[in-house]
Amino acid sequence: MATRRWGSVAGQKYIQRIAVLMAAEKFTDLFQIRALRLHALKGEREGQYTIAIDERWRLILAYDEAEETLFVEEVSRHYGD
Repeated sequence: MATRRWGSVAGQKYIQRIAVLMAAEKFTDLFQIRALRLHALKGEREGQYTIAIDERWRLILAYDEAEETLFVEEVSRHYGD
């Protein structure tokens, strides 16, 4: 489904990114993986994080520190184009 929705390259990277998220022991470990380009968002999305899928697509994440749970909020186009 991911490849149909976002194309073969982005679809495969999406699947890889989800596998990395599931394999991480702690949320903070993800910051060490440079290829993810994980960073906190600002403005209207303050409190959320983003991970790059490719140059165009990104995963928007929310982390519940108390529950130590990471939620994938959405997949969006990086610049809304």
